[in-house]
Amino acid sequence: MKGGSNYTIKVLAMVINDMSITAEASVTISTMSQDLVAKIARAPLITTGSDSKLVLDGSASYDPDRG
Repeated sequence: MKGGSNYTIKVLAMVINDMSITAEASVTISTMSQDLVAKIARAPLITTGSDSKLVLDGSASYDPDRG
């Protein structure tokens, strides 16, 4: 199921020997998106100037809703 969506599940049950006996029910389910997980790889302490580039490795980050 997609996060942030609503799904309605409906069930209709009948007695096999007497199809006039029925029962039905429905339920609406709201799914929620989870927060993204940001993981920055550890690096040694770096001191840099304002004109220098700083590169962070976030390749271990993931979206828990995508498995």
